Amino acid sequence: MPGSSFAACSGLSSPLGFDPERVLYVDLQMREVALDSVEGLQLRQRLLARASALPDVEHASRQVTVPFWRTWDEDLFVAGIDSVHKLGRFEIQGVTPDYFATMGTALVRGRGIEDADRQGTQRVMVASQSMADLLWPGDEAIGKCVRVGADSAPCTYVVRTCGHQDEQPGEPTPVYYRPVRPDCARIKGGLFVRVQGSAAARGRGCVAR
Repeated sequence: MPGSSFAACSGLSSPLGFDPERVLYVDLQMREVALDSVEGLQLRQRLLARASALPDVEHASRQVTVPFWRTWDEDLFVAGIDSVHKLGRFEIQGVTPDYFATMGTALVRGRGIEDADRQGTQRVMVASQSMADLLWPGDEAIGKCVRVGADSAPCTYVVRTCGHQDEQPGEPTPVYYRPVRPDCARIKGGLFVRVQGSAAARGRGCVAR
């Protein structure tokens, strides 16, 4: 499956909080392909299954957001903090359960995202250590309640913390990770694939065709 080395395409050399050296970033060129949202979801599910079955692939996950490039943010509300917004921008990464193993993210404490979390029975997130340090300095982040989008929203509970994610040396970017539903047809994007050996040797530019 053609793709590109995530490390090469990101152009970043500072500590990232994950290990991109063996990660292929696989995007889809869909300009001349007419698929409705359900057909698009089915295509991506087939591609994920095919990539996961390749003998030199260790892990693969859906590409929902892309660190430092394709992310978004929402208002956050935390008990005891008058304005989370004043502390900076907290980026959201949408993930599937295999995301952390695929990206080589350093998980510090707690559990990761599980399949059950994607059904929406309980709202959970994994917080980067830089986010935890800002919101709960000197305190344990796991189990904390974060209200996402509105101060009246249900709690989203921190279930794990992970390594810093840096955009610039010495400036960790606060990031949190939320599970995406497996049947969400609105999600576009391609795949992240962790291969054996060097991803750079397999990359063919920054877009898979």
